[in-house]
Amino acid sequence: HFHRCQFRGNMSESERNTTLRVSVLSVNDLITTREEPSWFKVEARFMGKVATSDKIEMPKKGTTKSVKFTNVFEFPTETVENIEDIVNSSIEFHLIEVTREKKKKNDTLIPQGLISVDPLTLLNGQNVIEDTREFTPLEDLIEYISKKKKEIENNNSNSRTASKASSRKDSVNPPLVPSLHFRIETQEDLLPSTWNILTCDLKGVVQMPDTISPSQFSFELGDESSPLHISYDDGELDVSDSHYQFEVDHGDTPHTLSGSSSTVVFPIPKKRLCLSETKQADLVSTISRLRTTRVLFTKKPPVGGKTPKRVEGENQTVSEIKLTPLLYPGSSYMSSAGRFKAIEPDHDQGVAAPPVEEKEKKSSKKGKGGNTASTPTLQETSLTAEGQVYEDAGTTYVLHLSLVRPLVRKRTHEQLVSHVNELIPHRQIQPASILAAKKAVDNFKDTITGIASDLILEYRHTQAREHNQSVDETKEKVVQSLGSDGRYEAFKEKIKSSVISLVREKFADVNGLTDAQSRHEFVSKLYVYLTQQMHEMLNKQFSFSQSPEYEEVNTPLPLLIKFAEENEVLLNYDRAADIFGECVVRYGEDVNSWFSFACFSSRMGDFAKCEECLRRAIQLQRDHTASLALLGTVLVLRGDSTEGLDLLEAATSYDSTSELLWLYRMFVLQYVDPNDCVIEMCELNAEKNKEERDCIYNSSFLFVADHFLTLGLPSLAQAAVAREMLTRNSWTGVNLILSRLAAAELDTVQSAVKKEQEGSEQNDEGEDEDSDSIQQHKEEEDVDGEGEEDKADKRDAFDLKLQEAVERIDASLSETFSQPELWVQLGNIMYENGRYVKARDAFEHALDLPTISNEHNVSLRLGDIYIMQEEYDKAKNLFLRRCTSTTTSRGWFGLGIAAYRLGEVQEAEEAFAEANMYDNRNAQIWGYLCLICLRSGRGVEAEQCFKFASKLKLADDALLQEIALEMDEAGVRSSIVA
Repeated sequence: HFHRCQFRGNMSESERNTTLRVSVLSVNDLITTREEPSWFKVEARFMGKVATSDKIEMPKKGTTKSVKFTNVFEFPTETVENIEDIVNSSIEFHLIEVTREKKKKNDTLIPQGLISVDPLTLLNGQNVIEDTREFTPLEDLIEYISKKKKEIENNNSNSRTASKASSRKDSVNPPLVPSLHFRIETQEDLLPSTWNILTCDLKGVVQMPDTISPSQFSFELGDESSPLHISYDDGELDVSDSHYQFEVDHGDTPHTLSGSSSTVVFPIPKKRLCLSETKQADLVSTISRLRTTRVLFTKKPPVGGKTPKRVEGENQTVSEIKLTPLLYPGSSYMSSAGRFKAIEPDHDQGVAAPPVEEKEKKSSKKGKGGNTASTPTLQETSLTAEGQVYEDAGTTYVLHLSLVRPLVRKRTHEQLVSHVNELIPHRQIQPASILAAKKAVDNFKDTITGIASDLILEYRHTQAREHNQSVDETKEKVVQSLGSDGRYEAFKEKIKSSVISLVREKFADVNGLTDAQSRHEFVSKLYVYLTQQMHEMLNKQFSFSQSPEYEEVNTPLPLLIKFAEENEVLLNYDRAADIFGECVVRYGEDVNSWFSFACFSSRMGDFAKCEECLRRAIQLQRDHTASLALLGTVLVLRGDSTEGLDLLEAATSYDSTSELLWLYRMFVLQYVDPNDCVIEMCELNAEKNKEERDCIYNSSFLFVADHFLTLGLPSLAQAAVAREMLTRNSWTGVNLILSRLAAAELDTVQSAVKKEQEGSEQNDEGEDEDSDSIQQHKEEEDVDGEGEEDKADKRDAFDLKLQEAVERIDASLSETFSQPELWVQLGNIMYENGRYVKARDAFEHALDLPTISNEHNVSLRLGDIYIMQEEYDKAKNLFLRRCTSTTTSRGWFGLGIAAYRLGEVQEAEEAFAEANMYDNRNAQIWGYLCLICLRSGRGVEAEQCFKFASKLKLADDALLQEIALEMDEAGVRSSIVA
């Protein structure tokens, strides 16, 4: 059977019309519920239009048939209202059984089933919906199916006493439910590419108060003037205490909301809005400005009959819903739940007061004549705030909001990778010609080295056979042997081949040598060049009289980084910078070398060097998220917010499961724009990926604050600890971070004072004592008093900050006296500010505690204090324990100093030798080795050690003076000291 019909409304030619083709491919398993003959028809309904299939005869009960028909609906899609009509409608298929009972002239229509199809899919970029679904049974079909099921149950009950064969024969098959195979298609996109559809799915209002009487309720989302305004009516109260369970992502309720209570349900839970490009912009602007919108829940009096007396506190209630998740990049869905609150009389959240009852109005009018006392209004006499019963019961709404397209587009991972490649181009690889030339030169050197090794080997063999011959006779024998067996010619060919390759790759302009003069000049230059390369290689390979200045020790990168950090702990920042620089030179292809150098530069406040190292690290490894995050942070702090935020977004795209990366992005966004809605998204993702930590920084905000301080970023650490202080109960970790922040400010004050002192010294050195400068100096003397006042103010500020840092630690120690991190921080503050006695006490107490996380650094600083206080026995024992438990450069160095000062020269030399093996560019080590050699009577070695110390720019004046005295006593040339 086939049927086609078209529906056309009264539309102007300017309106854009769209056709919707609805096809029923098959209707199967039809069931007649009547004894008398009947037939079927299928109706397709959409937006008030109906298309009906031809008659389907059913001559016998239980017979099934199939039917096919197609219909074309036509409707306008020009305006937002047109689209809203479409998305708030549904495409319905009705299965209807038609029968004519006896003594009746007209047919009886019996609806059997219904299938409803949501047209939203057609507006989401899909032009075809094809599916097979079962009809939802209606009343008569439900009754018939129930009857058949009872027959099956009775048959199964009887079959228990019958034979198996009989039970199979008499069994009744379960009834089939009619099904429909349909296809819905459009020829064009229904929704313009710049428009959007917002769906509000109100799941219900749960935890209704037990005192609420059955009535009708309304639910309103947003104000009428808002771009997001959806209202629900005719809500019914279900008092059956049904169980509910919802998963929600946002709101003031748990993520899993479950329980049993009376519930208000609405007949049409889904409502949709069509958002044009302008409306989307208005919605984004409104959400960005207000962040939330109102939710109003109202109990309505029943229609008709006697109006019941109003009950205080249950007529209206209000709540809020946070809409910012709709502005998360790429977000098109949010589930929210919120509890309703009472409406305060003076702060009604913009909600109109409930209307006064008619009866109260009449009594108020009567009071004007007979009684001068006016009747107070409801809000004046109410002892219960409006909506208080809902707040007490914990009444909660649950709704889902979804969009066809995100309001804020999210860049794909591929787009971010491409953008990062634009921001940080790949390293410029050397041209092939340069690489080929270098390879040709290296090949020439290798050839020369190989031939020279063969010649020496042949010479030694000949000398061993003819040991009575002179050197000249041995050389003549070697030449004869090489010429007789062809090896001489073979060597010549090897050299010739390497020279030709070198000329071809390194001197590409030889083809331009056309005249004899230019060729002669080129050959002369080539001869000089080849001779220099040959001599350089032979001297390097076979010179035994000269030793290299520094022997390369194959120290792994992690150890080099550790040695650099040890120098940083002991405030030897210059030496630490040198070792980090050595890391990137020796391990330039390892991303960790550049990242470690960048972290050190960030701690030192050298953001330019930090940025340079991070860019090199990213060039080596594009998905190195730590470098991407730190570079983005540094760029933002330097004023380039756009590029910095892009790099942070790329970092979270590479690794979306890192809590630390989301926290980085969160606080950098907060630094740029505190009102950015993406901040909330970052916080939610950090919470989802939160790691369990068993340390003093166990919360997420303290954890990231610790990272920021470790990288020398106190402004971001301040923001993180401020967030922690809003909800924190225990203040131990907070006080520790605040103390470190105060210590960071101390460093800032010290740096400012140091710069002023250096500037004044340079000015003093650069002044010329002519008449003009003398006159200028006299004029400047007048303001010296003000300069002294500034210095005094800075000293006072320094003392206050130091006192604040110590007080923070003391406050926490009063709660947890055995927390090692607190003692370590107290010691660090005192050590870095020259209070070595107090620092020693704090470090010793920390080491006495059972567990300490950074024992190595504490031991290095405490040992350094012992040496400064000349307690060499304690220093030796402490450093010896560190050297036996871990590989350490500064540990061996400290052990060497302690042993030397105790007169244990042999042990000191062994310790310095170990330290020198790990760090042979440390001038102080060479200086102490020079002293040891002088005391041991090895003047030549002492002189060599001092040369190395001088070349490495030994700057320890006390050590230099001690070396000079020892040299004078030993009679070694003192000219090298000067």
